[in-house]
Amino acid sequence: MNRKMFLLFCLSVTLLVSITGATTNEMNVEIKTHLNYSIDVFAYSEDYVYAGHDRTLSIINISDPINPILEGKYEANDFIRKIEVEKNIAYIVDGDKQFSIINVSNPKNPFVEGKYTSSEYISTFAINENFVYTAEGRYLRIVNVTSNKHPTLRGQYKVVYKIVRGNRTQEIIDEISHIELENDLAYASIQNCMFIINVNDPDNIFLEGKYLTSSHIKNIDVTETIGYLSCWMDGFLVVNLNNPKKISLINNHYIPKSKNSGTISTRNKDFMAIKQVVTEGNFTYVIGDENQFVILNSSNPKNISTEACFSIIERNDFGKATPAFEGYSDRTKLLDFEVEDNLVYLVDRYNGLTILSFNDNLNGANELEIVSENDTRLLNNTEQVEQNSINKTKIDDKLHDKKFEELPLESNNSSKIPGFEITYSCIVIIILYCVRRLF
Repeated sequence: MNRKMFLLFCLSVTLLVSITGATTNEMNVEIKTHLNYSIDVFAYSEDYVYAGHDRTLSIINISDPINPILEGKYEANDFIRKIEVEKNIAYIVDGDKQFSIINVSNPKNPFVEGKYTSSEYISTFAINENFVYTAEGRYLRIVNVTSNKHPTLRGQYKVVYKIVRGNRTQEIIDEISHIELENDLAYASIQNCMFIINVNDPDNIFLEGKYLTSSHIKNIDVTETIGYLSCWMDGFLVVNLNNPKKISLINNHYIPKSKNSGTISTRNKDFMAIKQVVTEGNFTYVIGDENQFVILNSSNPKNISTEACFSIIERNDFGKATPAFEGYSDRTKLLDFEVEDNLVYLVDRYNGLTILSFNDNLNGANELEIVSENDTRLLNNTEQVEQNSINKTKIDDKLHDKKFEELPLESNNSSKIPGFEITYSCIVIIILYCVRRLF
């Protein structure tokens, strides 16, 4: 009797595990297009990618991601360092102390409408309707662009960062490195401090609050009252911004570099340093120091889990890099990305633009396909990107494990036991064994 009860117990546990495993969702990721074209900065807006390289702004129609078309170009006066696009107007920082306003309503014939010149170095900027918010040294400045031909300075706020060391107070002399806008608030960072500035009235700008971290803040992303701060060696922080005067920490999330990274701890070599973090809907997207692009499920900010990881190169035990896919370089430096309607536009300094698609609603998806690999270059005098043969290739198991790697759930906020995986074949064998012993 005891033996039969034991076998029945084993059978019940096995069935429970099999049912649980069968309902687990896995993210399906595909490469839609690879444009092997040098890109330093870019922006996405309404089926167009605006790519900057040296002094050239290229306007690429990607309404059909598999067949991108170069529609026009604009030659700037200086090196293009940042691009933002709003309502058929491209704002580009070309040079150290100015941004240009480019009309791109006709992509085949872009032209400059106006320029804004500053006395300070413009490190970055953000746009909200008829205002451009520029970071000029330690100043946050608001430029009125209601008239594109005549942008005018409307207001400014000097961000002062002081720290106490012993018995004295020291002012940090450094520039604003990032600006994020949300609901009449500007989130600006200097080193390891985020400042929340009320910009509702450009004539009366004032500080609402600030938040200190233990590492330099690389970028800030805000979704309503939740902030995501990439903090380099300290992973990324999820903070509650509901009360700017009293910001509270929701989660300090770390991402392991590999499946065998073990316990994750602060400043441990086994987790990624975070360069950039962006949240859209239920997902958070991250670029790490290993030049990996990671998709996380952040529907519950207190319990974030990894969905998928994309790497352009892989390294062996000796550190030698090899391309993960045909047509890619063995060098990589992920610079930026944008997410729109389950498409990710990923820019790499040495590998150009890769368009990824992902589907989070698949049950038991275990195959990844390269839909299209276009090893192409956008030539100076061509209007359409040349397309090589479209390869529809099933990725084998080895490629799946190494290239689109599903990272383990992190030990700091996950209840899943790393390495606890039972294949369906093993489950079937156990069930058959138990049934045979019972009857």
